[in-house]
Amino acid sequence: MAGTGTRPAQAQDAVDRRSLYREGEILMEEGHFNAALATFERLYHMAEGTPSRYRYLKSIGTAYEALGRFDQAVRYYDLYMQEATEEQRRSFQAHVDLVRRRLGRLIVRTAVPSVGVLIDGLPFGPAPGPFVVSAGSHTIEVREPSYLSDPVEVVVLAEETTPVTLTLRPRRPLSPAFFWTGVGLSAATLGVGAGFGIDALYCHDQYTRLLRSPSASSRLSVGPDDLAHVAESARRADILYAVGGGLAAVTAIVGLVLTDFRPASPARPFTWLRPAFGADLRGLVWEGVL
Repeated sequence: MAGTGTRPAQAQDAVDRRSLYREGEILMEEGHFNAALATFERLYHMAEGTPSRYRYLKSIGTAYEALGRFDQAVRYYDLYMQEATEEQRRSFQAHVDLVRRRLGRLIVRTAVPSVGVLIDGLPFGPAPGPFVVSAGSHTIEVREPSYLSDPVEVVVLAEETTPVTLTLRPRRPLSPAFFWTGVGLSAATLGVGAGFGIDALYCHDQYTRLLRSPSASSRLSVGPDDLAHVAESARRADILYAVGGGLAAVTAIVGLVLTDFRPASPARPFTWLRPAFGADLRGLVWEGVL
């Protein structure tokens, strides 16, 4: 019985995939290559476990090729070729070779080894590479916690290796004053929130006791304004707890990642010579700090 229930569902999935694939083809024909790429990637995930899933790898590669991202196109074409039949590989190999000839190699030289390289804003791995990219203009840079570089525009030629040198500079860490300011603000915000929370709990307990009292005068002493006060104090406590928690999280990141807690280096000794002329002195004077 379970098997008969799954067959209609599988048939419907196949119909959905065919419809979505046709939608991707129409998007390609209309020049909406990014939308088509997203559609084919969605199809690939939908087809998990099906024998024909690998065919969508070719569609993804075709969308990347239309976008001019030949490196990604070749990557997906290679994945497709690994699972394709012998006949499919023979008929498509020439096209893969043609696209591969549109790629170039990029060598990124840096004074600090193995820093992470960004190409067109995307992480490509540690320097020096080599990195396989589409022929054409690319923006190369380093953005790491300890080092960064200015973006460099470079033109990569097809089927050639293009070297580029990036000048790194150390990031200037934040002063511990920022961290301790965050600690203070977080503590103050949470402290005020705790005050409102304690007030809300205390008043809630008092008003609950009065409302449960057998004395009518005690019950009548608690009015709508009193209950509104409890609700407002609780609301303010919740807001301040959320703000304080957010400040504490940001402060933790600042402290762990961006702050240099090492003591400041002592001033280095330095001296210099200067000419001096006076009533009792003519010549050079040696001055400085030792």
